[in-house]
Amino acid sequence: MGKFDEFTIISVDYKKVAGQGIIVDLLIPSKLTAGLHPVILRFHGGGYVSGSSLFEPWFPQWFLELAIAKNAIIVSPNYRLLPESSGLDILEDLDDLWRWMKIDFQLKLNDFSVGLRADLDRIITGGDSAGGYLSIQFAMNHPDEIKACIAEFPSLDLESPHFAGVGNSIPLGSPSLVDQHLVLVGNVNKASSDMTLARFPLINALIQEGRFLYFFGNGPQLFPFRRLESGAKLPPLFIIHGAGDTIVPVEGSQKFAKLLLEKDPEAKVVLTVQLGEHGFSNSFGMKHPWLAEGLKLVTDAWESQKE
Repeated sequence: MGKFDEFTIISVDYKKVAGQGIIVDLLIPSKLTAGLHPVILRFHGGGYVSGSSLFEPWFPQWFLELAIAKNAIIVSPNYRLLPESSGLDILEDLDDLWRWMKIDFQLKLNDFSVGLRADLDRIITGGDSAGGYLSIQFAMNHPDEIKACIAEFPSLDLESPHFAGVGNSIPLGSPSLVDQHLVLVGNVNKASSDMTLARFPLINALIQEGRFLYFFGNGPQLFPFRRLESGAKLPPLFIIHGAGDTIVPVEGSQKFAKLLLEKDPEAKVVLTVQLGEHGFSNSFGMKHPWLAEGLKLVTDAWESQKE
C-alpha cells in the first residue's frame, strides 16, 4: 500500500520559468466532500539541490494522517534547485506560489469537484530539512495569514560553519563535482524536481567545496536568524529535531527557538528534541507521543476562528 492511496492527486504548473513549468501537487483526501476545507502547505526537503513534491519516502506519514483527520487539502509544491538557481530564486517561487494560491487554486479545485473549497484563512505550513526552512520562511512572509508552522529538522543556521564550509575548498588539481554538474546541464535547464535523488550528492559537494553560500546567496532575507533580529514575526511554531542529527545539527533549531523567544516573549513555540537521526520523524503516525505537544499547539491555532 502506498502512502498516497487515500488521496486524489492533481498536478498543475503554478508558474513557468523560461518555458519550463514548476509543479504544485494537490493531495485531496479521497473521502473529502463539498465544503470549505483547511489547507496544509507542505515543502519537501532535499538539501536545496534535490527531492520532489511527491517523493514518497520523505513525505511525513503524520502529515497525511493529519490531512485525513482534519479534512484538509495538502498543497505540495516543487521549487527551483541549487546550483543552477539561487536561494533568492527559491524565495521568488514561494511568492509566485502564494499568488497562485490566491488566484488559481480555487479554480483548479472547481475543475475537480463542484463545491470543494479551500479555506485560505486556515493554512498551516510544514516541511522537513530544507523544506522546514521554507515552511518557516513562508510563515515569516505571511505571519498574519498563516495559522501555524511546522518544521521538521529544519536547516536554519545556514551561516554556521557546518553549512558555510568554513575553511573548505577544492583541493588543488581535484575536479569539482559542482562544476562538472553545471557543465553537464548547461545554462538553459533550471531543475525544480529530482524524484530519483540523482542530484543529492551536490549538497555535500557544495559544502565540502566551501561554495554553498556562493550559490545560495547572502541577502538578509535568506537567513531566518537575521530576519528575527530585524523584527520578523512567526505564527505558532512547532519544531521537531533529532538530537543525533548529523546532517542538520540540532543546535540550529535550539538557537532559533531561543532567539525567537528573546525577540518576541509572547511567541508560541514548541521545540521537541528526541533521540534520532535526520529524518527520524517522517515515519511517525500523528498519534506518536513525541508529536503530541507540538501538534496541539498547531491544531489549536489552525482551528481557531479568524478574528
